[in-house]
Amino acid sequence: MKFPKDASKAKVIKTLESLGFSIVRVGNHISMVMKILMEIRLL
Repeated sequence: MKFPKDASKAKVIKTLESLGFSIVRVGNHISMVMKILMEIRLL
């Protein structure tokens, strides 16, 4: 899946972070995980 041409990568990342996602890894692709799931795995 590609980012829409009218939305910047920074804006998309900021929006997803506001929905509870955090960046795990950045490379050719951006890997994100929901913060709630990350907290459950740590328990």
